[in-house]
Amino acid sequence: MVAAIIGILALIAAPRYGRSVDRYRADAAARRVALDMGLARQSAMHASQARMVFFDSATTSYLIPNVDHLDHRTPHYATDLKVPPYQAKNLSVTFTDGGASFLSFDGFGKPNCGATVTIQVGNEQRVIVVDSVEGKATVQ
Repeated sequence: MVAAIIGILALIAAPRYGRSVDRYRADAAARRVALDMGLARQSAMHASQARMVFFDSATTSYLIPNVDHLDHRTPHYATDLKVPPYQAKNLSVTFTDGGASFLSFDGFGKPNCGATVTIQVGNEQRVIVVDSVEGKATVQ
């Protein structure tokens, strides 16, 4: 009888646990992207030089050239959202300027255009909006 009750509770709890893990990962990935957009913007203002952000939907990653990675010294800051802890399965970017193929911040932190970044982890989806005027990134 006890084993049956434990089994029933496990069947109820397992899907909820999986959804909560996906929610956590999606939230963490969205915060990471928003913070990294802020890093690129701050780096541009600090150096008084443009900083670009290249998104790659095929590999669920992005690259910020000429910005040192915080964890290890490399000449480019690269983030792969497909690997743990995020495990994103989809990354899509829409630029407000139809001709833009990347996001760039000038030496004053002003972006070349706005952007909407969508991340999907499991069934959870998060949207990050980069303001086209100030360049601030917010998670919606």
